[in-house]
Amino acid sequence: MTTTTNSHRSTPAITTQRDTDPIVGRARLLGRVERELAQQRPVNLRGGPGVGKSRVLHELAARHLGPVHLVGGAAGRGGTPCVRDVPEGELPLLVLVDDAERLPRLEIARIHALHAQPWCRVVTAVASQADPDAQLGSWWEGGPWRRVEVTPLDRRATAVLLEQLLGGLAEPRLVHEVWRITGGNPVAVKELVRDARETGCVGPGADSWRLVAPLPLRRLSAWIDPRLAGLSEAARRNLQVLSVASPLPIRAAASLIDARAAQELEARGLVRYQASARGRTLAIIDPVHAEVVRAAMLPEQRHEVLVALAGTFDRLALTGRRRLELARWRLEVGGWSGEELSAASVVAHGCGDPVLAGELADAALVAGEDATARRVLSMTTVERCAGAPVDPTTGCSPCGPAGPSPLGDTEVDDLVAAQALAVGAGRWSEAATALLSVTDPVAAADPEGSPAPAAARRAYAALLQALGGDGAAAEATLEGLDGLDLADDGAAALSQGAVAPTTTRILAAVADAVVGLHTGDGDRVDLAAETVAPLLPQPGTESVLSTAEHLLAGARLLTDGDRPLRERIAEAGDEVDGSLRSFGAETGWWYAVEGWLRWEAGDLAAARDRLIAAMLACRTADPIRLRALVLADLAVLAGLAGSAVEAEWRLGQVGADREHGRTVAHRCDIAELLVRATRRGVDGVGQQLCALAERAVTEGRTRDAVATWHLLARLGCEPADARAAVTGLEALQAADGAVAIDGVVAHVRAWGAEDADGLEA
Repeated sequence: MTTTTNSHRSTPAITTQRDTDPIVGRARLLGRVERELAQQRPVNLRGGPGVGKSRVLHELAARHLGPVHLVGGAAGRGGTPCVRDVPEGELPLLVLVDDAERLPRLEIARIHALHAQPWCRVVTAVASQADPDAQLGSWWEGGPWRRVEVTPLDRRATAVLLEQLLGGLAEPRLVHEVWRITGGNPVAVKELVRDARETGCVGPGADSWRLVAPLPLRRLSAWIDPRLAGLSEAARRNLQVLSVASPLPIRAAASLIDARAAQELEARGLVRYQASARGRTLAIIDPVHAEVVRAAMLPEQRHEVLVALAGTFDRLALTGRRRLELARWRLEVGGWSGEELSAASVVAHGCGDPVLAGELADAALVAGEDATARRVLSMTTVERCAGAPVDPTTGCSPCGPAGPSPLGDTEVDDLVAAQALAVGAGRWSEAATALLSVTDPVAAADPEGSPAPAAARRAYAALLQALGGDGAAAEATLEGLDGLDLADDGAAALSQGAVAPTTTRILAAVADAVVGLHTGDGDRVDLAAETVAPLLPQPGTESVLSTAEHLLAGARLLTDGDRPLRERIAEAGDEVDGSLRSFGAETGWWYAVEGWLRWEAGDLAAARDRLIAAMLACRTADPIRLRALVLADLAVLAGLAGSAVEAEWRLGQVGADREHGRTVAHRCDIAELLVRATRRGVDGVGQQLCALAERAVTEGRTRDAVATWHLLARLGCEPADARAAVTGLEALQAADGAVAIDGVVAHVRAWGAEDADGLEA
């Protein structure tokens, strides 16, 4: 027990081994506790082992301005002040009780007498699995006590904690692995990172700390083993099953779990029954237990458990994410036909997991030739190759002309070939032209034939043009779809070589949304999202554009000018947090969306961090070749910050993508002009900015044009160039009212007129 009176703004001398550890992700919790204390309500902190209850108490002590009294219940002795010990001064006494469930009854009586005093504030910490006293019961549950749950950190807070522990940004793959193993338990995160640094499993890269080898569990095992000691053999087998498949549906648990052993585990606080929207389940409470048990399993034990789980899940015919878990097990133990593996590969690709989709498709092809599996394998290979960094010396990616062909020597349909050319080699316009050159002659030669294949090619060509930055060409291509009948008449499956009209509508709607994103037309994006929403769940749509749903949701956030920026940034952060759960192909996209929103809000430092994380996440899979655009944006950010060296380095990383993507090329040109302005001044830069803006308008990218014209005032270019920019902005404002540019026009006009009062306004 340590007692400190600090009547000034000094840190109380309550010292423990972990006082110097960073505390993150607790701002809301600390704020809520302080609000309750301000209203003279006693607070009880509840949480499992290792979630940081003691650390929260010490943080409260550091933030309190008055006297502080800390009581350690774990020591088995009290020290609670008496109600007669009224502190001097006007500031209240803060009494912090750690491990309150272990206090003697006399100390409990003193605490109950204290929390009613107007000069005292009481906060207790109680373990969530604490047993109530035989006579007193759970004294902290009722009466005036306010219960506050201390939960593990979410994935975003885990990323912040990793950044503080490592002294730099952690790549998304490392964040995902740390959170998966620890479940956000702060103590487990610190022990795991300390072990990983000592063994060299993590190391610094050019932009961030990277995962070099699988994370070690030495310290976590030593921490967990005492809680697992003394378990019966049946209970250990139950833990092995749950470590592989937790939470386990109650239907599966009935045949896989021993009931008495489950009661033994539940009494120890290791597992619990819980209800959710998916039904009743049995789950391991602490993910660290699951990771340690799973790592300690022998190969024959793991095989036995997987065979039992796979047989049970097959019998229950589970769907969704459970089906993907089953597919992973069947890859290891076998038992599925080629058709089942092929169908699972389509679902895995639709869920944003190209690695699993490729493995399933490859296994399906080993079992026998399958057109769907061949197509999924080709698409996943392209997406994974596109995520690889571009060689700065040659400017080529592994999917480029100089590298190995991701498609091999097999014949694939036009859509996959176009994806290989667009995503694999970065040649958006060439891929769209190739699709249209096939579509138009076929439609002209056979006007009575089915319009579905031609419509799908045209819609995909429009999408490639829009993603490549040529919004005007995409709009023209989409206009050619108006005369085609796209009614869903139950088209043939992908394995028969046909593309369903549903897929065509998805492609056309997403292309329309990307065009709306270029022009800042939120209504257009909303209409596209409403068109696609009821179509996404239909079979056969996943393998064409697995990121459609995320693309549309991100585009809505970027163009919804009616909602406050703070709210949209928070929503994008929530999407990042959710995508890190599975670390699918959408993770990089959501990091980029949050980065762009923070850029719009003026927080350039946070925007840079998010865009770097997006670039790193794209290394795993990049189905829309986002990495090149993010690198170009990082170059622009470096130029705005005056770092010419970093801007040139980022431009070198873009490589050959600059030549084939118009949006990427525009960003790179902006970055080069910023480098020139940093080194030589702004003479002549204004004219080039005007030329870039006019070209962006011609190509249908009005948002890029507005941002480019705005740079004339932000950089302080020649007033004559600013006056020319005002003319272009006014013409754009008159032609298209979708872009809200009143503030930009006023700023550029004031600079062009050299109006000091207008600039100040």
